Amino acid sequence: MRDYSNKYGLAYHRSDELLVTPRRVHVAAQRQHFQKIVDNVAQAILQAASAAKILPVDATTRLVIDESVLMRTAPGGQPKHADSRNLDGSLNHTPSRQLSASVGCSVQGAYEGGELNFYSRRNGEVVDYIVEEMYQLQVGEAVIFTSSDENVHSVNPLRSGHRHQLLFWFVNVNDDVQSKNKMELIIMKEWLVAHKLTSLFRFYKEFLSHGLLLKNHQLFDPAVHERIGLSTIESRRLSVALEKRNEL
Repeated sequence: MRDYSNKYGLAYHRSDELLVTPRRVHVAAQRQHFQKIVDNVAQAILQAASAAKILPVDATTRLVIDESVLMRTAPGGQPKHADSRNLDGSLNHTPSRQLSASVGCSVQGAYEGGELNFYSRRNGEVVDYIVEEMYQLQVGEAVIFTSSDENVHSVNPLRSGHRHQLLFWFVNVNDDVQSKNKMELIIMKEWLVAHKLTSLFRFYKEFLSHGLLLKNHQLFDPAVHERIGLSTIESRRLSVALEKRNEL
C-alpha cells in the first residue's frame, strides 16, 4: 500500500493519510486483482442501496464508480465534511457524487478511536451540528449514504493502531455533468493516443479533473505528475511529448 500511495489526494486530504486507487498500482496483475475486488464490492453496495431505497432511482439513473480508494486514515482523523457539498451547502470539487460508502478493512482491535460520525443539523442563527450516529467499522462492515450535505460526517482521531477503509463514491453516468465530462474524456483519450501515451490511459481522468490541458505550465510540473500518480518514466515520456507538441 505504501509503495502505491504516490501521495494521491494531498490537495483534498491529510498529509498523513495513505490513499491507493487501482489506477496507481503499477503491477498489472496486482492492479487487476485490486480492480476485481473493487468491482465486486461496488456491485454489493449498489444492490444494498437499491434494496434500502437510499436513492430515488428511475429509468435514467445508472450509478457508476466515480472513485474508489483504499485508505489508511491519518492519525488526526478527518474533519466534518460532505462528499458533494461544502458545509454551507455550496458545491465542492466533486458535485456530481450521489452515493458514498465506507467499507471496513481492519480486523477488530487493530485500532482504537477512528469512529465514523454522522451529524444532524440544528437550525438557529448559526448552523450547528450534533452527533447523530457513530460507527467503528470492522472487516466487511459498511455504511452506505447519500453524498449530499444531508450526510455531514467526520472521523475521530486515532488513539492507536491503523484504520484501513475501502471508500466508494458513485455518480449517475447519465446526468448532465457526466455527459459533458464524457466528451472531455474522449478528447483526452484521443490526445493520449495521438502522442503515443496509451500507457497513461488509467490516469486520463486525473488529467481532466486537474484541468491540466487547460493549464499547460502544470503539465510540465513533476510535482503534479507525482500527485496524479505518474512514475518517473511516465513523467519523462509525457514531458518529451509536450516538448514535441510545442515545437510544432
